[in-house]
Amino acid sequence: MVNLVDKFFEMQRHDAVRALEIYRKAGDQALNLSLFRAMRANKGEQWIQERIKKYGPISKLNVFVTPTVLLHGQAANKFIYTCDSNILVNKQPASLRRLCGERNILELTGEDHRRMRAALVSFLKPEVLRQYVGKMDEEVRMHLQMHWHDKQQVKVCQLLPLVRKKIL
Repeated sequence: MVNLVDKFFEMQRHDAVRALEIYRKAGDQALNLSLFRAMRANKGEQWIQERIKKYGPISKLNVFVTPTVLLHGQAANKFIYTCDSNILVNKQPASLRRLCGERNILELTGEDHRRMRAALVSFLKPEVLRQYVGKMDEEVRMHLQMHWHDKQQVKVCQLLPLVRKKIL
């Protein structure tokens, strides 16, 4: 049996770089499959705990083709609560941004987020909600009847912003 490490060092530089890239991609795919299996079995937390035991409380990984840093413990809390808003930015998936809009509360940071949250809190009081529930229900029913009922195909990403604008 040939020692793979010896073979690696005998390769030309470009072949070795390509072999390392293939090996890294295979590792990323195995990582994603193990995470996906854990999530399907409702054992995502256990998967994370095993990763922390293996690599420590701070590790870098690619989750579903997205570079990710896993932070755990007191150092993670300190980093999140004390870092500048320019360093740690909340980003939602593109599909959610298309549904909710580019400037939804999940995407806002700093003063914009505080202002929007304050407006929502005043809007979401029970007495205010009672006033709007009937109107929202009527608009949604009318929208569903006009654009969704008796249709073979519905383009949700295009239609949801329409109903959102009517309600708000």
